[in-house]
Amino acid sequence: MKLKTFYKALFLDLDHTLCDTADADRKGEHFFGQMLFQEQIDGEMECFKAASLFMNALYHGHSDCERILDENETDYRSRLIQFAVASQTHFKPDLKKSKYWLEAVMDHRIKSLSFFEGTVELLEKLSSNYKLIVITNGPLYSQKPKVDKLQITKWTDHVLMCGAFPWQKPDPRIFQEALKRVNCSSEEVIHVGDSLKSDIQGAWNAGIDSIWISDKKTLNESDPVPNAIVESFVDLENLLRV
Repeated sequence: MKLKTFYKALFLDLDHTLCDTADADRKGEHFFGQMLFQEQIDGEMECFKAASLFMNALYHGHSDCERILDENETDYRSRLIQFAVASQTHFKPDLKKSKYWLEAVMDHRIKSLSFFEGTVELLEKLSSNYKLIVITNGPLYSQKPKVDKLQITKWTDHVLMCGAFPWQKPDPRIFQEALKRVNCSSEEVIHVGDSLKSDIQGAWNAGIDSIWISDKKTLNESDPVPNAIVESFVDLENLLRV
């Protein structure tokens, strides 16, 4: 597949595309394990296992600690911490203690978040040639602090946090909302993201071209096919010739 010679707007994913969320997660997990060990909750290995279990459950859920209907994000994540610590150590924390840990871990995680090297410089160049709009999945609880920390609005025209809408990528309606914001047709924009399921499939669902940030991964036969593939966001400079 090929790129068109002219686009008016770029739609951009946030996590793992513009910013190194994985690194912030690793630092948050390590901080939590250290904190548990320093509070003498249990042995070092048990404390770090609890921290790892929490971070994994945060993204993938856990069948032994499922979300309760209408439960807010703070309460859910506090219960995940309570579950992780109780299942991996000899300590059974109450929810008050778990909320204290949650606030500390999430704060450290956000403070550790940063753009990939070269991203800001490229955003500055792109903003001179395109309308830029970030579309990011996830609850406002986690995404708004990221947007605020990175000050992404300095270089973008709009930021759509899907937690503020009834739908998220790959639902085409969030892309249609973005098209309205930049006053463009689907043929005039291209979406850039790292997730084949959310970003590339979502763009395809909305009739929008896409660029996959592969991070050296490869496509399988069943994967949605992007219009172009780059290893990292900064590789767009050569691809789009800015």
